[in-house]
Amino acid sequence: GLWEDSDGGEITSVNVDPHTDVLACGDEYGRLKLYNFPCTSGGELNLTFRGHAGPISRVRFSEGGHYLYSTGRDDCCIFQWKHELGMMEDDEENKVPKNISSKTGALAGHRTFEELAKIDPFLLDEINAADTLITRSSVEDPSASEGAIKPYLSMIAEPSNFKFKDEMLGSTDCDLELTWVHGYRAQDCRNSLRYSSAGTIVYNCAALGVVYNKSKDCQAFQQGTHTDDVISLAMHPDGQLCATGQVGDMPMIVVWDVATQRNKAVLKGFHRLGVSHIKFDGTGKLLLSIGLDSQSSLAVYNWEQSRIIASTVVSKKKVMAACFVGDKVLTGGEGFVKFWTLKNGCLTSQNAVWDSHVEGHDFFCICVEPLSEKVALAAGVSGSLVLFDGIKNLPETTIDSNGVFQHKDKVNAIYTVKKTPETVIEAVTGDKGGVVALWGYTPKPRPEEETTKVNVPKLTLKKVFDLKDLKFDFTNVSVRSVCIKDGTDILIGTGGSEIVEVKNDNVHDFKSFKGSIEWPKDIETTCLNEGHSAGEVWGLACHPGKSMFCTGGDDKTLRLWTTTARSCVKKRTLENKCRALAYSSLGSWNQDQPHLAVGMNHGKVIVIDGELRNDDILAELDQPTQWIQEMKYSFEG
Repeated sequence: GLWEDSDGGEITSVNVDPHTDVLACGDEYGRLKLYNFPCTSGGELNLTFRGHAGPISRVRFSEGGHYLYSTGRDDCCIFQWKHELGMMEDDEENKVPKNISSKTGALAGHRTFEELAKIDPFLLDEINAADTLITRSSVEDPSASEGAIKPYLSMIAEPSNFKFKDEMLGSTDCDLELTWVHGYRAQDCRNSLRYSSAGTIVYNCAALGVVYNKSKDCQAFQQGTHTDDVISLAMHPDGQLCATGQVGDMPMIVVWDVATQRNKAVLKGFHRLGVSHIKFDGTGKLLLSIGLDSQSSLAVYNWEQSRIIASTVVSKKKVMAACFVGDKVLTGGEGFVKFWTLKNGCLTSQNAVWDSHVEGHDFFCICVEPLSEKVALAAGVSGSLVLFDGIKNLPETTIDSNGVFQHKDKVNAIYTVKKTPETVIEAVTGDKGGVVALWGYTPKPRPEEETTKVNVPKLTLKKVFDLKDLKFDFTNVSVRSVCIKDGTDILIGTGGSEIVEVKNDNVHDFKSFKGSIEWPKDIETTCLNEGHSAGEVWGLACHPGKSMFCTGGDDKTLRLWTTTARSCVKKRTLENKCRALAYSSLGSWNQDQPHLAVGMNHGKVIVIDGELRNDDILAELDQPTQWIQEMKYSFEG
């Protein structure tokens, strides 16, 4: 049996590995726990692992028990855990296993009743009471008072030939190691996908910061500090540190080392509900944050000292963008762009001064990034790009695209590179329609270099391409994040929770012919990660004969994953949201390959090929009228 913890955390999914007699369970707080099986008392010792940012919808052991998979209901992430026997090491002095917890305290391995009584006499009473409860049900009168209070007790019977053993009281000696996460939080996050100085790729998902090493094809995790969904991310100017912000009643900001994933600072206590934006200044000593509260609170930290230098409220309207521009802070949202000056612990604001041809109150600022100490690039909901020099908006002529190109949809993402003599691409922009543009930046000339021409900073379009022309089947082409490394690799995150990389050399320079753009075609691309991208994820089932598993979610897709290559090998679109999955056993009905049953939100169940090799529906059941919560095949199929 399993018992809820004293904090009331509801158990949401369980699964048993018969090879090691280990039971895994997930709860509504995102905790994954391992128990010895069978569990014989409410105080059973367990190992607890964290990473999901909300309820765990499914846990399943792979065939053979070498891996455990867990799906997050709300974070849409799929965790692949390595499951090994005998990985726990005892503390030599106290013989206490690591990461062990129970309602009665952290107790050790395999103890006799006498040893347990010396450590915690209350645990011995609880064990005796639980053991009595199990055996009593076969002889107790159902009408007894205990049975009247808990009528289900009269139905409990111990398994046939069951013998209680002292070692059942200890925690399991199996351990879990998080090895891979499928997914990237992009559906409601922007500009949260970055390169580090070492070339690794840093992003957020669930309650994790993820570091992906492409050359070694492995992931590392900033794990165990954040307690809820990570929704904002910023890289330090040196590219070696990262800051991540989360949601929650008392959200925290964690500054951590990308190489070691160790914390450098934890900032909390000021914001409420969540931290929507975080940015370092050019020196890396200051960090700004914007809260999700009704006043969009702004704080500027000396993060190394964990100290707030200044704070204020920005607007009752939602802040959509924020960054440092030199020694000023720029914030933008619906109908406002403000510049904040920090002086003597106070923040004072000035509204942007707009060019005479622009109606500033109509500009809905979506994102902004600095191009220099005084110049910033901002993007609007209509696809327009504008430059600010100080607090002044520069004329439209400073955005040079030969009069042919303009983003026709909301620009969700901007990334800028500090100007050097070697850089050719200083800015990258991406919009909701999947168009990515690369820009060169010409700074304002020094006074001695001024000519009769317009002496203002200028952006010039260098390259442009459309994600729909890439050699990849995107679920959603909306660009949510862009980044470029050394002018060579372009990193793109999409609204479909896909992370792809495009070689800059594979995209030809911007060309136009008779007023039309010559769009690059069939651009080679590499998919680095993908996952479910909408609503909740409930479906999870392990292939009975191969190192594969299948998942389904509210994005109306089925995805077949391989454990060894850690990638999605097949996808299939459904007519409705997926709620449950079940594989048939091998050989049932004389099948060479297993079938997969798919239960959906509107009550329909379909049976399809277990490896998604075709779009055929082998059987269909549509009598249920409510969503399918769970399904299983019988042993004979």
